[in-house]
Amino acid sequence: MAESLILQLKKEDCVYTKCYCEENIWKLCDSIRKVNLEVLPHLSVVFISNQTRSIPIWKQKSAKSEELPVIWDYHVILLYLDQNCTKHMIYDFDSSLAFPTEASEYCTEAFCPQIQLKLPYQQFFKVIPADEYLKNFASDRSHMMLEDNKWSADPPDYPPISTESSTMNLDDFICMDFEENKFGTIYSLNEFMKKVAKTLHI
Repeated sequence: MAESLILQLKKEDCVYTKCYCEENIWKLCDSIRKVNLEVLPHLSVVFISNQTRSIPIWKQKSAKSEELPVIWDYHVILLYLDQNCTKHMIYDFDSSLAFPTEASEYCTEAFCPQIQLKLPYQQFFKVIPADEYLKNFASDRSHMMLEDNKWSADPPDYPPISTESSTMNLDDFICMDFEENKFGTIYSLNEFMKKVAKTLHI
């Protein structure tokens, strides 16, 4: 039941706002929670960034060409880990790959591990259980506001996401400092791919 539900998700049926990946994934987790709570333990939210907030990701719809990556300050995707270790999927609203794409294929295509990146561009991955993300994430969208009080990208048409204790903690989720980390577990690309590959029995 859990697998059939998660694999039947269609991108066009999901809430999406360009340039608000952290909220798109929050909304996706929330919609899954409302339909079937059983799926939630199989979901992890993955923040991708680094100390310089300059990470290349390939196969992005906004790339200038198929061969070039987009350099994001951070990006957020959803990882589904099947309890039977047979079907692990990644959901990325901004990818030109299928929605979803098998985790091993996504990692190979989107992160190009065969390319030796310089340290300021190496990707790090913060893996956060979906229920933890739903409970703790908050954003007042101030990071998208320019100096002239204009939006760098139009915000979603629903109210900002907040918790009882916070209206803005996005930086805590983006942060890839091991000592300062407050949520989830941080992995290097190699560690993240080994984690995915291990669960896939590759």
